[in-house]
Amino acid sequence: MPTLRSQTGSSLALKLACCVVVFAGIGATLLTIRQLRTQAAHEFASLRLRVMRVDEASARLRADIGRHIGPEELRERLAELDAEALDAEPPDSAIVGLDEREGTDDR
Repeated sequence: MPTLRSQTGSSLALKLACCVVVFAGIGATLLTIRQLRTQAAHEFASLRLRVMRVDEASARLRADIGRHIGPEELRERLAELDAEALDAEPPDSAIVGLDEREGTDDR
């Protein structure tokens, strides 16, 4: 009977070794997935921060443009750009495409 016991003991040791290897593999896989999720969250936060910075810079530029250019000058420049895009002569009037009601300021 000693041979049967040694086979059973060896079989149990083999099963235990297999379980240890399988659990180690599962643990390594879970750690990898956790690391990937953490990295993805970091990249997402970095992109959101970058978008916020671009939005702030855009708002600053729009505010600067608004401080330096009045509505009439803006209309003139837009009319000139439209004329250049259409390859035509720029119009004499600064108000292009607006009715007299829309172009006046009631303040």
